[in-house]
Amino acid sequence: CSVSKIKANSKTAVASSNLTDLENKYDLKFYHLNLNLERADKNVSGNVRCLATVKATTLDTFGFELYNSHTIDSVFINGTKLSFIRSGDEARVPLLSSLAQNALIDATVYYNGVAPTINGSSFGDGYNNGTSGYWGNDVSWTLSESYAAYEWFPCKQQLQDKIDSSWVFVTTDLANMVGSNGLLKNVVIVGNKKRYEWKSTHPIDYYLISASLTQYVDYSIYAHPQGYSDSILIQNYIYNNPATLPYYKSIIDSTKQLVELESKLFGLYPFADEKYGHCMAPMGGGMEHQTMTTLGFFDFPTVAHELGHQWFGDKTTCRTWHDIFINEGFASYIEYLAFEY
Repeated sequence: CSVSKIKANSKTAVASSNLTDLENKYDLKFYHLNLNLERADKNVSGNVRCLATVKATTLDTFGFELYNSHTIDSVFINGTKLSFIRSGDEARVPLLSSLAQNALIDATVYYNGVAPTINGSSFGDGYNNGTSGYWGNDVSWTLSESYAAYEWFPCKQQLQDKIDSSWVFVTTDLANMVGSNGLLKNVVIVGNKKRYEWKSTHPIDYYLISASLTQYVDYSIYAHPQGYSDSILIQNYIYNNPATLPYYKSIIDSTKQLVELESKLFGLYPFADEKYGHCMAPMGGGMEHQTMTTLGFFDFPTVAHELGHQWFGDKTTCRTWHDIFINEGFASYIEYLAFEY
């Protein structure tokens, strides 16, 4: 986990300095991803809505990043469909009239395409397909650290601009389950498919937004940290293979004690009113997606490490990728604390 992600800090930002200047003129408040995804399929389609406020004195152009394999169908800003200029992985939308400082930007991008296979994230791609060699499950999952979110959704990839809250809606085959950030608020039948609706009210950085989907089963348990009057949901999406849960159950159950220990050492789990959990995917390690880690397997130090990231990396985020010791140094130390206790 740490070795791969520390190496990833050498990756450079996708946006040009001109686009970065445009992106710096607004402050993100909310993302709503509303996507169509399937397991074992790199096609992505749907729309992403963002709410932001103008930071600069005025804003006359809205800018964002989206990998060039995706076609932008249309862009709406404050209810009006606008033309846009596409240059490689960058998009600029000239506004009909300039917006003043603190004005609201309500932008929705409709798009579709095939997510690239370019080894653009810390391990793998922004959007991945794979089959578990041991358990045989076909899975699709995201991994956006450090600059790979734009491989699967239109975004602004700047660590310093956390989104205040986020929704991730995914429409998929009836056989699939979809895991993501926050709480699962609804599952809606849409024709011959179903839509999973995940919502989070906590600040989140772009690279921590996630989606994982396959044929899962939900194994949920609860932690009870000392001094906390409520329980904390630990929601685990495990491969729908009758042998998988029994194989990992004792380690998954230890997450309860780890949440309680780390809450005692570092303060209450930062997202206690939502959940912690895991989504399985055939990847080499784990990725600390906020409130729901994506990981390839369960072992005690990995579970302790990824949980520790919820404090160090997720709640407290490094300002630049060169400061990634804040994430990985503390999470690695937490492995040793877990063994000690």
